[in-house]
Parts: sequence; C-alpha cells; structure tokens
Amino acid sequence: MYAFLAKNFHWPDCVGEGTVYIDFVVETAGEVSGVQVAKSTNPLLDREALRVVSKMPMWSPGEQDGKAVRVRMVLPIKYCLN
Repeated sequence: MYAFLAKNFHWPDCVGEGTVYIDFVVETAGEVSGVQVAKSTNPLLDREALRVVSKMPMWSPGEQDGKAVRVRMVLPIKYCLN
C-alpha cells in the first residue's frame, strides 16, 4: 500500500506540510468505496489524497467467522517537506 501511495502521489504546488486523514471502506470483494476526508489539513492536499486513495488497487477484505466483511479504515497521509 505504501509503495502504491508513494508512486502515485503528486505534490501540489504552493502548499505546506500536514497530515490528511482519509476515511474509506474496504468492501467484501476488496474494492475501496466511500472515500472521504476525515480530517483536513489543506484543500489541495485533501484533493490529492482523495484522488490517490480512490485509485488504490483491490484489498484483501476483512474476515469475521470465516466470512468476508466490510471494514472501515482511516488512513493518515503525512505530507512533509524535505
């Protein structure tokens, strides 16, 4: 997941640092749905985080009692200048 995020993120021009928290659901088939900003830091960073998380490949779904279940995730994405 982190390799995918690093490869696909584009640093928006003229923005600072911060952490965006992205909320989403991994469905029973593994697709990502319901992607939204749970905690904002900057509108440009938020938009880029939403774009990349929405493009993520299939996940392994959660399991409960041997059955696939939906799982809500909150992913912190930290932007920092070097």
